[in-house]
Amino acid sequence: MNIRTKRLVADILSGNEARARRAETKLKNLKDTTCIKPLLPCLLTWSGAPDTAADCAMNVIASIGDNDLTCDFLLERLRNGSETVRANAAWALRNAPQPKAVPHLKNCASHDRNEDVRTWSLHALKALAWRIPSLEKEVFEIFRRAAKDPRPGVRCAAYECLSHMNDPRCVAIIESALKDNDIGIREVHAPSWNRHKKNAHGNRQSPHAHGKARRCPKADRRPAQPETRHRTPDRPQKN
Repeated sequence: MNIRTKRLVADILSGNEARARRAETKLKNLKDTTCIKPLLPCLLTWSGAPDTAADCAMNVIASIGDNDLTCDFLLERLRNGSETVRANAAWALRNAPQPKAVPHLKNCASHDRNEDVRTWSLHALKALAWRIPSLEKEVFEIFRRAAKDPRPGVRCAAYECLSHMNDPRCVAIIESALKDNDIGIREVHAPSWNRHKKNAHGNRQSPHAHGKARRCPKADRRPAQPETRHRTPDRPQKN
């Protein structure tokens, strides 16, 4: 890492928002992969409030694109970390999707015992399916099964993901959200999902085409620590 890159990384970690944002812009333009390693730990240290260093690090790493260093770091945490660390890793893979992570995300989305890990793994698969259209057929089955999960957060994430897929089979599943047992899904989110899907059917829509993702009960949000699950933080809690 050269001196300039070191200084920019230090600015991101400084705690000064103005310096961090300027450094973020410069590092995104530089595309210097040597900055990734010192920024990776930031992805797993979100606090309950917005964290400038973590946000800048995520934006810089995402702008660089696919790389083995990022993927290997996150997959190791996805496989062996605590519940909070696994959820943070899945969230990071959603924002910087890595094709190499597909098998691990499929496993977590289907079988992990933690609701936050499953919901963020679903969203990461959605982001990857957008980048790799050939994945849509595989992930559709995962989303379809998740839409029947007993936990509302998992169902909410599944419906959200299905609403962005270019598959006519999604329409009937999303319509079933209007009869979901959870009032938040049934009355708050399902109507907009159905309008979105019916308007977009036949048109491939980007997952981010309509602004920020809608907030779902324990679904499309930053994961929380197990002991503070009653809270609704905007960011993952520190492990």
